Amino acid sequence: MNKKQSTRNKILDTVFTLVHIHEYNGTSMSMVLKKCGIPKGSLYHCFESKKRDDIGCFKRENFSKDG
Repeated sequence: MNKKQSTRNKILDTVFTLVHIHEYNGTSMSMVLKKCGIPKGSLYHCFESKKRDDIGCFKRENFSKDG
C-alpha cells in the first residue's frame, strides 16, 4: 500500500469513528484532521473535492468497505 492510500484509509477510519461518536452533523473536517494528525493539504491530496459534503462520501466508502 502506498502512502497516499494509507493516509486515505486513515482518514476514512477516523471519519467512521467520529461520525459514530458525534453523528454526521457533529463531525467537522477540523475534527477529522486533528484526530488524524495530518495537514489539510493531505486531505485534499487524497480526495478530489474540498466540499464539506465529502464527509458523506467518506461515510459511504467506509460502510461499503466493511460490508
